[in-house]
Amino acid sequence: MLAGAAIDLAVSAHTHRWRIIRVGEMGNPYPAVIGGGPEMDRATVIELTADTAGLRAVIKDADGQQLDQFTGARTR
Repeated sequence: MLAGAAIDLAVSAHTHRWRIIRVGEMGNPYPAVIGGGPEMDRATVIELTADTAGLRAVIKDADGQQLDQFTGARTR
């Protein structure tokens, strides 16, 4: 249903495991960032920035350590 929408980046709350799904990884035409679980050992924070240069999402654990990041261009 969302495949035809103008989505630059989907951000979802916890599925009990953080993850970045890059374009095409699961047949998806847009990237997705998913937060971690409800317990502190799996909790995450997603920092998002957007400017004319593009989008950036950084996933950090509860201690502030970077786990992964996504950088991509905006389509609009």
